[in-house]
This record gives sequence, structure tokens and C-alpha cells, in this order.
Amino acid sequence: KLPTAEYVPLLDGTMNGWNAKTTAAAWKPSDGSMAYSGGNPTTVSTKKDYENFEMYLDWKTSGEAGIAVRSIPQIGLGIEGGSGTLLGNKVNVSKPLLNADNQKGEWNTLYVKVVDDRVTVVLNGQMVTRNVILENSCQPDSPAFIKGKIELMGEGAPVEFRDLYIRELPPTPVYTLS
Repeated sequence: KLPTAEYVPLLDGTMNGWNAKTTAAAWKPSDGSMAYSGGNPTTVSTKKDYENFEMYLDWKTSGEAGIAVRSIPQIGLGIEGGSGTLLGNKVNVSKPLLNADNQKGEWNTLYVKVVDDRVTVVLNGQMVTRNVILENSCQPDSPAFIKGKIELMGEGAPVEFRDLYIRELPPTPVYTLS
């Protein structure tokens, strides 16, 4: 279910284009999906760095999971208070506008748009995070990275991701003073 021809699938049933950080055996690709069997928290990340982009994906879990954009800022999935929570944000908005999650174990459809230092998240057709500044949770005195990996995060409970499509947007212009 490709959103438009401009979107590229990131899950092809193999680990092509992905790196497992730890416990690689916990991540299993198959037929356009990536599943985490549960256990110790671990991530799988794209080999490619992304700057500005839009992506769609479906996910389901019986517990909690997450997605990191640009390697650090994490979007919580299946968490108390609702998916779309920006778990690294301490200064800017971190809580979603509303809880649009389906029941635990049911498929959810997520849209994420990252442009410049801002993120927008739509879950199951409902805007849950609107144009919020991303923060660098590892180095709070530094801005979020301009580019980075997309990471699928298993937080202990089994989680499955499918139909992950991405469309890169134009890079942020860099101006220099003369």
C-alpha cells in the first residue's frame, strides 16, 4: 500500500539497509515487516542517514515501543498517555494532543514528518503532535541532530512494524554570511 510513487519502502523482508545494534537475533524481517521478539530493549536502525522526510508505517505491540528519528529524538509507541509522546523533550511539548491509539495488539498507522528541527505525528488519522521542536536528549545543551538514522525500538514487549515508506524532502538550506 504505497502512499504515492515518491515514497520508497524501507522494509523488504531482509536486513538490507538495516543494522541491529544489539541482540540482532531479536529482530526478524519477513515479507515487508520487521518484528522484535521481546526481551532486552534493543533497536534496529537504517544504514542511511535522513534529514527532512515524511514516512508512513504500521505498528502493533502488546506493550511499549518507539521510533527514533535522526538517531536520538524518540517517538513513544503504545505508551501510557498515548503514542506520539516525544520522550526526549524536556523543554518543549512532549505529550501528545490526544490518545489516538488502537487497542494493545491491534495495528496502528503512523505518519511522521520531520522538517528542520520540527516533528509532526499523525496516528490513525488523528494529529497527535503538531510541529514540535525536537530536542537532543543525550546532549540537552545541543540542538537535535540535523541528520541521522531512523531506528525501530523494541522496549521489552514484542512489536511488529510493516509497510514503512519514506519520502525525503529537500534539505534545510545552509546560509553563510559574506
